[in-house]
Amino acid sequence: MLRAALANFDKALSLDPTLIDAWVRKGITLEDQGDEHGAMACYNEAVRLSPLSFKALYNRGKLRYKQGDYETALSDFAKAVKQKPLHATAHDRLGDTFYQTGNARYGRSSLGYCRRVEGEKTTEQQINNNYDEQRSEKRIEDYRSNRGGYLGIHACLAIYV
Repeated sequence: MLRAALANFDKALSLDPTLIDAWVRKGITLEDQGDEHGAMACYNEAVRLSPLSFKALYNRGKLRYKQGDYETALSDFAKAVKQKPLHATAHDRLGDTFYQTGNARYGRSSLGYCRRVEGEKTTEQQINNNYDEQRSEKRIEDYRSNRGGYLGIHACLAIYV
């Protein structure tokens, strides 16, 4: 099935090599197959064609984060959230990436203005208290595998200092 999808992306791109979504989707498919090098090439091409494409920046940032390239992932996520300022998961990943680069203050800021979907407001003090307690590697891994949230974050309004 993935081979058929890749064949379809290749055909679409042979007809119009400027299809940003095809480059991004092909990258996601390659990444799912374990071809991180091929996926990165697709994401890079999508960003080259459209430097402000949220999908291209976000997916390239995810792959860079996965590869431990936190500085460039940070740049991709920061650009992505500028394109979609209310995208909760992008803000969440940006906060994680700030944390990984040793910028806990900005990680807190990125998460500190978020609120839960249930309507509960999370105060800045709650964020600060929970941030340090819940940022162990195990918690981050649990979050990634369960697609939940260490603070139940679903909607963000991030303000950068």
